[in-house]
Formats: sequence, structure tokens, C-alpha cells
Amino acid sequence: ISYQGLRNYLKEIVFGHDEEIDTIAQKLYMNYTAHEGEPVESILLVGPTGTGKTETVRAASEYLGIPYVETNASNIVPQGIKGTSIEDVIAELYEMAGKDLQKAQRGLVFLDEFDKLNDSDLDIKSSVKNILLTFTSGGTFPIDTDRYHFTFNSTMTNKMYAGVFDRIHDRKKTVGFNSTLIDSNTLGTDEEIRRKIVSKQYFTLEELTRISTILGFDELTRDIKRQILLYGKKSEFHQKRKRYLRQFGIDLTAEEDFIEALLDRIEQSETGMRSINNLVKKTLNEAEKGLLENEEKHYKRLVLTRDTVEDPKKFDLS
Repeated sequence: ISYQGLRNYLKEIVFGHDEEIDTIAQKLYMNYTAHEGEPVESILLVGPTGTGKTETVRAASEYLGIPYVETNASNIVPQGIKGTSIEDVIAELYEMAGKDLQKAQRGLVFLDEFDKLNDSDLDIKSSVKNILLTFTSGGTFPIDTDRYHFTFNSTMTNKMYAGVFDRIHDRKKTVGFNSTLIDSNTLGTDEEIRRKIVSKQYFTLEELTRISTILGFDELTRDIKRQILLYGKKSEFHQKRKRYLRQFGIDLTAEEDFIEALLDRIEQSETGMRSINNLVKKTLNEAEKGLLENEEKHYKRLVLTRDTVEDPKKFDLS
């Protein structure tokens, strides 16, 4: 495990955010190698859905091999109220660590939808926000359940958060047929994002000081989406191509119009790149069935076209 190793691993999975990946790898590796009493930094990822925030955090925990738990911050409630409390999250992290408290305290907690903590006037949300900010700063949490009795200190725990923070995105209408709302500029630097978050009243500046680093994950360009689709380590298309070659001796080929049609579908989806793997699975489903039903024919090529996206039964197997 090394900084270079972590950075390279993330860049095999997440595309289009090289500078942000460098910083994440730097901060997490310094956290990973910190001794007791040395600072551990927290990170907030800000950007639209489907830009790679969650995938980045998951990949980092995989590489580092540390206990990992993710949940939506918007679902967290104070202890004693029906729902998921931060104590429940900690108990889950403890389980993931094999009930090793020291290991759990050096694990990674990822809270998504962090921006929604202040999107309600309910006192319960204000209470949860204070609890999570205490967790971020490094607090002590007694865990007293039917199963566990221990005290958890979050000082050395890796904390990563993410949110869309929709109100901070400057948007404009494109001109032309089927115009849609698009981001007119990038999110900016850590300091610029902080100012936007404060001005839109998500958090106060004092509250944001608890979070060491804020990184913007800007909307992915069409070219970046193409790279993820074809070459991403966790891309369903990339994995299927290798699998079909190994198992069937088949060369899986995607014509340019297939890629374009797939990208069109992704851009129409509200979840962005999150939907890509499911979409690829659907388009390959019938072709894969054909391969299994005709293994004795020793086909050499499977070619996907624009028609395959519209009708998975239309493909060229020869």
C-alpha cells in the first residue's frame, strides 16, 4: 500500500477528476499512515449525481483494505428515535472490522446526501447535523446495545462525505432544440465551494471548518463518459469483453454508433453514469444468451450496433 498505488488504483476506476483523485489519495494515505495523536483529515465531495463520488470512496476503501460503511446522512436520526443513528453506523463499522475496536476506529465512514442535513427546519435535522459535526471533529460515542458495549473514539476515523448541493450550481439554458439545463461553469476551488455552500445556507462557515478538504466533482464530458464505458476497470462492457474472450474466444466489438446511442441514453438518465452498467447488461443480455445456446458453433465476433441499444435482439454474431 502506497500513495502512488492508491492514486493509480483510483484512476483505473474513476475518470475525469485527476487533480481531485491526487488530493484524495494524498489525504487518505496520510490518514492511513498517521500515528495516534497525529491529524486525520476529513473530505467532502461536491458535485452532480453520477460523476464518480461514491465510486471513488468505495475504490479507496477497497485498496486500503480498511473497514468501510456507507449510508445516507439524510436518513440518520438522533439515538433513541426510530431509524439509523450514528451509533448504528459505528456498530456496523465495528462488525466490518471483525469486532476489533482499534481497527474500526481507523476505518472509513462515508455519508452521502450530506447536503440534505440542512434542507429541513425540523429540530431533528439540526440535532443530527451537530452530532455528525462532532463525529467529524473527533468525538467519543458510547455504544450500548443488546449486542455491543464499547466506547468509540472517532478522532482517527476516516470521514468522507458527499452531496450534490444543487443550489450552488450556476445553470443556464442551452440554445436550440430540446434545450436542457446545464452547468455553466465548474464548481471551483475548495475556498470557492465553501463560499457557495455558505451563501446558499447549507452550512455556516464555522460548521464547514470541521471539514478539512472540499473537492468539486464537475459534470463529466461526453468523451470522459466514453473512456469510462470502454476502459474503466469496473465498466460492465470492459469486463464482459474480457470474459467473452476467455470463455467463448469471442471478440466483443462495439461500433461507433452503438457507443453514441449508449451515451445518448446515459445523458437522458437522471442518474448519469450510475446507470451505465445496468444499461450495458440489458443490451448484452440476448447476445449472451445466444452465445450460451450455441457454444458448439465457435463464433469469433460479436458486434453491437445502434440497433442493439434499441432492441437487444439485434446484434451480429459470426
